[in-house]
Formats: sequence, C-alpha cells, structure tokens
Amino acid sequence: MHEKDGYDLRSVGGGETRHIEVKSTSKNRFQWRWLTEDQFKAVVKDPLFFLYLVKDVHGRAEITEMRRDDVLSRHQGTTVLHLISFPQNLEAAENEKEEDI
Repeated sequence: MHEKDGYDLRSVGGGETRHIEVKSTSKNRFQWRWLTEDQFKAVVKDPLFFLYLVKDVHGRAEITEMRRDDVLSRHQGTTVLHLISFPQNLEAAENEKEEDI
C-alpha cells in the first residue's frame, strides 16, 4: 500500500506504470467521492495517477477507470477535502465527451 504517497496500489505492466487510488461503494453509482489531502496532492502532482471507482461491490462489481486529467476536470475543492462529482450515468457522460472531440 502506498497511502503516504496518496494512492493504494502501484501497477507495472505492458510498458506502463500506474499509481492507483481505489474508491468503492455498494450502491449502483457514484454521486460524489471525497479524496483526502494526500490523495488530492497525488492527483495534482503525479502524472501516473489513476482513480478506480468500483460500484456495486456486493453484486457485479463494475469498475470505472479515470485518468488524472479526468479527475482534475471534475474537481470541486474545499479547504480540507476535495469533492469529485460524477453524473448519474458516468459511462454516458464519457461517451458524450468522446463525441464532442
């Protein structure tokens, strides 16, 4: 575990290294998620940072992977913790984003 570095896992493979923070919920969606100060510092400073969102952990356990820039684009900061907001249907929002490009 790399908690002091602001992430949970270091993944190396396929010519790529990732620093991964994992957040999970038993619900079917993420509405918002807090990041600690160390976690948010990792988002800002670490180009290898990824956020993995695991929803429905007691059911189908679906994983959504977000790159650092995607996390930063959703940032709604506070002085102590950092709130990352997600639309009700994160996958649909990502598809819309791709269509705009």
